[in-house]
Amino acid sequence: MNLQALHSKQTEVSLVPLFKGEAGTVAAMQLPANEVLKKHITKIPAILICVTGKVVYYDKKGLEKTLSPGEYVHIEPMVEHWAEGVENSNLLLIK
Repeated sequence: MNLQALHSKQTEVSLVPLFKGEAGTVAAMQLPANEVLKKHITKIPAILICVTGKVVYYDKKGLEKTLSPGEYVHIEPMVEHWAEGVENSNLLLIK
C-alpha cells in the first residue's frame, strides 16, 4: 500500500484514517504545497510525523517548526495549531 494512494485528490488537504487500536489512532495526512491545514485544537496529545515533502507546523504558544522527512513534532492538547505545506507532503498523525 502507498500513503499517497489513500487520498482521492492530490491537490487538496486530506486526512484519512489508517489504523484504530485500543490505545489510539493513526491517520494519513496529505498537505500539498502552498495549502494550509486550518487552525484547530486537539483534546489529547498527538504526534505529527513527516513522511515525504516539507511542512511548517505552528502553534499558538509561538512554536514554529519545519518538518522534513523523518522529523516530527509533539502536539500539545488544548493548544491551537496549524500547518502549511512548503512542498507536497505526506504525514502521519498519531493520537
